[in-house]
Amino acid sequence: MLIDFERAFIFLSTVSLPRLLSSPTLGNMDGLDKPFTIELNGSPITNVGSNAEDKTQAKTGSEPAVFTLQNGFLQHSDWVLGRNLTENRSMLPKEVYWFKSGDDVDRRVQKVAAHQDGDTITLKFGGSSLMLEGDKIFTDLLGGKVFDTR
Repeated sequence: MLIDFERAFIFLSTVSLPRLLSSPTLGNMDGLDKPFTIELNGSPITNVGSNAEDKTQAKTGSEPAVFTLQNGFLQHSDWVLGRNLTENRSMLPKEVYWFKSGDDVDRRVQKVAAHQDGDTITLKFGGSSLMLEGDKIFTDLLGGKVFDTR
């Protein structure tokens, strides 16, 4: 049987995918009702700091940032946490940054989606999960898979 992937993709993206994404059983959300903190390996993502510059890489530390998720943006005070909208095209882990809030945040920061599965909520940054390298926050595009390129 021959499958026309181009038409299958168009069908899924124009008919099935929007219906799936709006399905309550999947639990995809662009907002959460209550404030929350984010921990990686037991360490919380820390506040950005009062003298930080725009687009500062996120880190873990002792003072946890308290977030809200509104319209797909992770907000803490006057800051938004997320991936840069324009990134290099490699499959290497991508940095997660603090951006100063503003009217142009949707042109600088990729949206974050919350996915609920039972009692568990997972955040996806451009479809990727968070990872920790030292004390710096990244997203893992390959989902923890390492490929041998020899």
